[in-house]
Amino acid sequence: MYGSQNKSDINKNIRMKGQICQFKTGGSIMGLDRWFSRLNGFTLLIIMMYCKLEKGNVLTVLILLFCNCIVSKDPHCSEEDSVESFKEEFIAIKKEASLVVNTDPDNVKIQSDAKYQALLERILSIEKQLQTCQHNNAAMEDRIRTIEDNKYGSERGLNRPARATTQVAFHARLKNDLTSIGTNQPIVFDDVTLNNGNAYNAGDGIFITPVAGVYVFVLSIMVVREHHISITLKSTDGVIGIIYVDDGQFTYNSASNVFLTRLNKGVHVWARKEGTNGNFLHGGYSTISGFLLFE
Repeated sequence: MYGSQNKSDINKNIRMKGQICQFKTGGSIMGLDRWFSRLNGFTLLIIMMYCKLEKGNVLTVLILLFCNCIVSKDPHCSEEDSVESFKEEFIAIKKEASLVVNTDPDNVKIQSDAKYQALLERILSIEKQLQTCQHNNAAMEDRIRTIEDNKYGSERGLNRPARATTQVAFHARLKNDLTSIGTNQPIVFDDVTLNNGNAYNAGDGIFITPVAGVYVFVLSIMVVREHHISITLKSTDGVIGIIYVDDGQFTYNSASNVFLTRLNKGVHVWARKEGTNGNFLHGGYSTISGFLLFE
């Protein structure tokens, strides 16, 4: 009994394999009919999902299933079934097949790659925009820094005295020694080496300011042993400064001083001996200079 049952099962498997071979090799319509009659729509979908059929093969199977239902003797495809019921089942199978196609791993991978590529392009675009913004910010910072520097320079310039636009400078010395100098006698430095602006007069030793401003004067004097002298730099507005040389133990004694003062236009400036102190100046080494620092 046991052997007969195994033999029967083997014969059934052989018949099934033969029918499947007919389907795969393009067998007779009756062979296809008998094979499809054992399947329903749901079983067919499971086979398609398991085999990962492509879109073209799915449609082919659907067409074959449609033909099978027409020629099949299966009770589910009998004349008693309504056309509307068959249409509904066919539409449902088509939707499920479309779902299988749309969830195909290769199709999902293609869609994922497209989304990844679009996201990557968006990130690169944002990075480029960020770099542009950083570049613009750096340029703006440089411009702001330049404006601030210019503003600071302008503020300093407003508080800075104007440079002299009029060139005023002179330098003169004594040609010869002066002896027996009288009380409050003007000292005339008669050897002029520089006189820009012609403000110094070598005839009387008077400098007249051509413009109002701050002036610098330098006075240097020299005496011989056993002589001393006091020289005052004076203006029509008053005394600018005094310089004094004592009678030292050396053969020649000298002194120098720098005077800085603000004067109006047309002020007279000259050097003179102060009181009765001294009566000698060494020629060639006693000098006077002056120039306009700024207006």
